[in-house]
Amino acid sequence: MHASIMEGPFAGPFFLDRLKFALVERPEARRAAGDDPAEAQAIAAVQSGQGDSFDYLVSKYMRRVVSIAWGVIRNPADAEDLAQEAFVKAYETIGRFRTGQPFGPWIYRIVINLALDLRKHRIRYPQEALDDRQPSERRDQADLPALSSE
Repeated sequence: MHASIMEGPFAGPFFLDRLKFALVERPEARRAAGDDPAEAQAIAAVQSGQGDSFDYLVSKYMRRVVSIAWGVIRNPADAEDLAQEAFVKAYETIGRFRTGQPFGPWIYRIVINLALDLRKHRIRYPQEALDDRQPSERRDQADLPALSSE
């Protein structure tokens, strides 16, 4: 991982240990998801074109998906946006979901990838904080006088 990505609260081995723990599929998690016939029915229904059934999956996993996104981004508004984006992506690619597998680890992986992509983007392209008292500087030369062609 790039050194600049691992800054602030994400520095050190503890973050990586927590991330590994969140991503490791535990046998008890697989059994719990397999024991939820409503989840399996919802996935099958969405795969067959009944989009209304996706609401069950969103209501079941939204809180955890937002929590995972917040753990990476540390911004509540961005975490909610990433969670929505993750569910949209999951809905659009539900045909690639392996039937019989738990939905949780799949949606968690999607949101983690989106959050890490956003962090990388923000490191590469830092955002300027806008202040009402002083406008940000212009980076173009639109307010400079025209060059004469003499």
